[in-house]
Amino acid sequence: MQISLSNILEAKRAMPYYFLIDVIYQIARRMCYLHDIEIAHRDLKSENVLLNVIDDGKSGNGLHYAVGKLIDFGCSKINVGRNPKVKENKYIYGTLRYIAPEILKSTTKSIEMYAFEADVYSFAMTCSKILSGEDPFDGIDTKKELLKKIEKGERPKLPSNCDDLSKLIEECWTLNPSRRPSFGDICKRLITLKKKYLVGIDVVHDCEDNIMGVEQFLSNIKQLCKNGINALCFVGMSGIGKTTLEKFTFDTMQHMYNVLCFVEGIQKKDSALSIICKVLNQLNFESKPRSLEEVQAMMKEVLMSKKFMMVLDDVKDKSQINDVVPTNILCFNKGSILIVTTQNWEVVKTYSYRDGDELSKELIEVGKEIVRSCNGLSLSLKVLGSFFGGQKKLKCWERALQKLRRGRPLDGDEIDSEYKLWTVLKISFDAMKVEEKNMFLDICCFFCNNVKWDGTIKKDHNTNMNQ
Repeated sequence: MQISLSNILEAKRAMPYYFLIDVIYQIARRMCYLHDIEIAHRDLKSENVLLNVIDDGKSGNGLHYAVGKLIDFGCSKINVGRNPKVKENKYIYGTLRYIAPEILKSTTKSIEMYAFEADVYSFAMTCSKILSGEDPFDGIDTKKELLKKIEKGERPKLPSNCDDLSKLIEECWTLNPSRRPSFGDICKRLITLKKKYLVGIDVVHDCEDNIMGVEQFLSNIKQLCKNGINALCFVGMSGIGKTTLEKFTFDTMQHMYNVLCFVEGIQKKDSALSIICKVLNQLNFESKPRSLEEVQAMMKEVLMSKKFMMVLDDVKDKSQINDVVPTNILCFNKGSILIVTTQNWEVVKTYSYRDGDELSKELIEVGKEIVRSCNGLSLSLKVLGSFFGGQKKLKCWERALQKLRRGRPLDGDEIDSEYKLWTVLKISFDAMKVEEKNMFLDICCFFCNNVKWDGTIKKDHNTNMNQ
């Protein structure tokens, strides 16, 4: 028979500590599942938790174990982080005393950005009621009064006999939403507590962390990191477990790195500037950069000096990677790793590598010619490297080499502005003064065998160009 957790707590039944930990763990696991499929509950409380209590007749209190489930999804939000059209409501969803302070302020930005973090706060308030048996902030009925107490640092009082659990709960209800742990991390820490308190006690629970054979995936990922791989890209359609896998990877391997960043639910409208600001906010940077160049310099200073793990979830455009973590930083900072999930293979093909990917001798020879044709100009090499990412056709490379030599645009020039090699290089030329431009063009003529002294193009070269 299923009964509300709130009714069990109000009955003041004596419940063993191991039973309470297991109930809290089950709530966290179910919330972790919801967040993995991009659903925010927005009204988590003891009244919305049902327990099917099982009594095997051996326990004196009639509480051997329980199987829990969450209910009441009437005000839940789906596709969190994907729908930019978030309207500010005239009233706040949820139960007042369980609502996070950033939601109490009722700004569109907080509702849009911190839906998952607000659930973590509500989880902490639910835990406080489970442990103490008392409603959080009992007697407070106005939003203004409640928000004032929260911002002053007041929180429900927790029992003194659960120090390990109290520390986790205090992290979950911290005022800064970006510092609250994810439910993946919460579950991991609760498993440790269960092992500590449930020795010799047979408590039934869900299958543990081997979701989708994740342990095997993690083993493979760890081996790749040992082999020096510094970028992992999970590509596939929505709902196949990319975010779940990257969260398990992040939670399991975070002890190996000095700097940790997890940017979840990136939207198409998010610029590199906004993404880097989110990263710096997680790293507790107080200064507010004004331009992309300034924020990139700050980012480079952090990433070049420390071993880092950065996760960019659900990337929509290649600029959301390239302008946030340039490839030269990854190559220079050995031991660091970038993890990206996306539904579009074109976004990450610049970083792609598969076992057995080797260039043919013909491609290597053409590649050498391309490098020589660039004459040491790093910008040319960068743009061409991006152009050739994932491309293995010899004709494509040879065509690009010929166009490079003749000063023609690369294929796809009208479609993707990043590949406009000559347009990019022309920026530097246009910035010169008139005299400087004339001097530059005069010098170029010394290195061009196809131009006569009077500035006209030789006939044979003109014929070749027409061909």
